[in-house]
Amino acid sequence: MAFTDHLTWRHAVRSFDPARPAPTEKVEHIMNAIRMAPTSYGLQPFRVYVVTNQTTKLQLFESAAKQAQVRDCSHLLVFTARTDLLTVTEEYLNELSLGDSTKRLGLVPLETAMRAFMSGLGILGAKKVWASKQTYLALGFALAAAAEHEVASSPMEGFEAKGVRKILKMPRHEHPVVLLALGEERVGAEVRPKVRKSREILFRQV
Repeated sequence: MAFTDHLTWRHAVRSFDPARPAPTEKVEHIMNAIRMAPTSYGLQPFRVYVVTNQTTKLQLFESAAKQAQVRDCSHLLVFTARTDLLTVTEEYLNELSLGDSTKRLGLVPLETAMRAFMSGLGILGAKKVWASKQTYLALGFALAAAAEHEVASSPMEGFEAKGVRKILKMPRHEHPVVLLALGEERVGAEVRPKVRKSREILFRQV
């Protein structure tokens, strides 16, 4: 199928079959798509927790409005936005310079611009909003990759962040923003019709 055909195939799965896990190699493709997703400055200010332990999923189920997808999926991806942006910037520059001190010195102008941008974000809330936007770019690529490999998926925002942070023992600078359940859809599960706005409504030529 073409890429758009895969997108037509995908839908938000509401009933996973716990006995049929998503194939490991397909999940690896999805994780690689997350790694390759574009972000501002290429900073990737997020971390993704891949939860496969059933006990942990059951704990998260309680903090996620008891949505069955959390309990029954084979892989639960918890996307978190990072607000320790100076550390994120340093990590990026170290990777970019490959540990070469001369190359690192040449990146000082870029570092200055990036740090000025980070300072402009100011308060913690603004940093979280900015990092969350980058995180959603990664989610989009994960959903597209799941569709391409025909892995059932369900993105979810309905959860209690404080509970999720406690269960996964996240550091203070990580903030859960969205969940993505992966697995295989239960055979015979009811599927809602896919409804999308028409091109005429959605796009405006100017």
